[in-house]
Amino acid sequence: MNIKFRKYHAIGNDFILFDERLSVTKRRLPALAEAICDRRTGVGADGILCIGKSKQADCKVDIYNADGSW
Repeated sequence: MNIKFRKYHAIGNDFILFDERLSVTKRRLPALAEAICDRRTGVGADGILCIGKSKQADCKVDIYNADGSW
């Protein structure tokens, strides 16, 4: 499975960004965060940011920590 993402870093933190507005599939984001943020076997990051659709604003952002917590 191909998953498009970007990785950003600054001031000692790094995050992986997913734009869920462009995706039609729902992912198990806590499990994905845990796997992809692992610095030994994944991309390595402090967490993931998921941009999604919002009815009240331009977008919404969900933040998942590297351990999968929300």
